[in-house]
Amino acid sequence: MDRRDHPGRPGVLGGLQPGVCHVWWARPSDARPPLLAVLDSNERQRLRALRRQADRDRFLAACGLMRGALGRYLGQPPSTITILRTCSGCGRLHGKPRLAPRLGPIELSVSHGGDRVVVAVTWDTPVGVDVEPISADLPVDKLLPQVLTPREAEALNGLSGMGRVTGFLTYWTRKEAVVKALGEGLTMPMAGFQVTPPREPPRITAWPTAARGREPMSLHDLHPGGHHVASLAVHGDCWQVVEQDGSALLD
Repeated sequence: MDRRDHPGRPGVLGGLQPGVCHVWWARPSDARPPLLAVLDSNERQRLRALRRQADRDRFLAACGLMRGALGRYLGQPPSTITILRTCSGCGRLHGKPRLAPRLGPIELSVSHGGDRVVVAVTWDTPVGVDVEPISADLPVDKLLPQVLTPREAEALNGLSGMGRVTGFLTYWTRKEAVVKALGEGLTMPMAGFQVTPPREPPRITAWPTAARGREPMSLHDLHPGGHHVASLAVHGDCWQVVEQDGSALLD
């Protein structure tokens, strides 16, 4: 790891610098019982509350991947890293994870779905990431009004079967990544703004009136493989996205 004498200076933590986003991938099956030792008390409590083994595996792998990546950048054991999760809306400990400010201006976003777990990391700029499995059981027509504008929905006309599901999930992940990067959660409905159609390069084409004047945001489609769809959103200009296998970070 390239960590020089001034950890607060851009570009000194493992190649992380302005305009670059590192994306780490893993799978729920990478989760191992020893990972429990790196979780904090809040994470252990949330893990115990999950009833399904698949959900527990995804959550454990996500926490381990997040802490493993941060440990790599900061040069310290993953279990010693302070991660804040206070929700800005209600004050409970289920908000977007944030690194304690004293540890440096690293921003991150975490997502897991199906057989994929992902962590996106940036230097001093908000980031959002989302991954979803492509499932024939997804009720696309029921979800359309909640997620897409009428113009976006038109782009799915003529598509059927898995093509329609994949197109819808491309919209979904692009929008969910934007919402995560903004940190607004349910206060910003997905159908309240517009992005490009699935077959076009991702970008925001229309903000709601209340959002005018926002800082420009870079959108990127990711490559999760294995019948999954994923997208990334970064405040400002993101000229390079580096996708990496993070399975070894969970050892």
